[in-house]
Amino acid sequence: MKHLLAALLFALPGAPAFAQAPALPPLHAQGPQIVDAAGRAVRLRGVNVGGWLLQESYMLRTDSLGSQGRIKRALLRTLPEAAVEQFYADYRASYVTQADINFLADQGFNCVRVPFHYDLLLTSAQRHARNQALATGNVAAYVQALAGYYDRNELFTSPDQAPGFALLDDVIQWCAARNMYVVLDLHAALVVPGTVPAADYDLGRNGQAYFDIYAEKTEGLQAPDPNAGGACRNDGVDLSANPAGPGFVVNHTAAGEWLSYAVSIAKPGLYAVRLRAANPTPRPVRLALTLDGAPLGTFELSGNVPATDWPLRPAAPGPLGLPAGPHTLRLTVNDAGPVLGSLSFEAAH
Repeated sequence: MKHLLAALLFALPGAPAFAQAPALPPLHAQGPQIVDAAGRAVRLRGVNVGGWLLQESYMLRTDSLGSQGRIKRALLRTLPEAAVEQFYADYRASYVTQADINFLADQGFNCVRVPFHYDLLLTSAQRHARNQALATGNVAAYVQALAGYYDRNELFTSPDQAPGFALLDDVIQWCAARNMYVVLDLHAALVVPGTVPAADYDLGRNGQAYFDIYAEKTEGLQAPDPNAGGACRNDGVDLSANPAGPGFVVNHTAAGEWLSYAVSIAKPGLYAVRLRAANPTPRPVRLALTLDGAPLGTFELSGNVPATDWPLRPAAPGPLGLPAGPHTLRLTVNDAGPVLGSLSFEAAH
């Protein structure tokens, strides 16, 4: 789930404002268009600076180290924590600079998207707690520490002690000086309870973040776009606009294909899980859901039905219990044909 920084930081009590920069007209969505305050359509010609403030494996080619957390965990296995922190400070200071932003402006771009990780907004002590969880696997202690920071109003409220505020300040001012918009994208884990859009599967390579049969067969060949739907993303999963409303759906599904989702479960408990999906085929189809490789249950869809909410049939009898912390969901298509909209998780009463 992606959130603009304005929705995250400026809504928090005591959250600092970024340095003032010359203001461009505010933009908002109006139907399929982006418009300014006067209703004039604005065309954004943008560049994504991914890999800078959030390391993404499909860009860095880190294969099985499929997220920044896994990359950092690998570094912590071989280097002292202070050396890892210094590596990241040097990496971020040189990966994107003002000269890069000026170059993009000179090429005619008017927008920069900046994906970033929430750990940039943690203090050094808070990052140490996260590093300990990465190194030891003791996620429960980290979740408890985060809860304490939140209760004491210590999360994201110390800009002088967290490197991310200065980095984001810099890129905002660099872009403002060249009349460029900035899209700040807190690009981290989806949160449960809540809704997980099917199209928001993990970033990464085929076989790591997802598995698509056509993309597997045509990898490295000069074949047509593996995204048969031609929408939203440019990897191998088939995505198209949602015919029933906003957003995107996963379609052209084949038996054996799967999607992976990094999620953060806010607290342990019992959950009701539903899959929003359609089945245009005449026969029933089944999908399986796992958490960290362990089976949670299956979804069974009747034939010839529009988008409907299908309850999970748990693998074990009784209510479905989920543990707190970061986890990986995998949704596997057992029978070809379903069109996937979203997964929803609600606390069971």
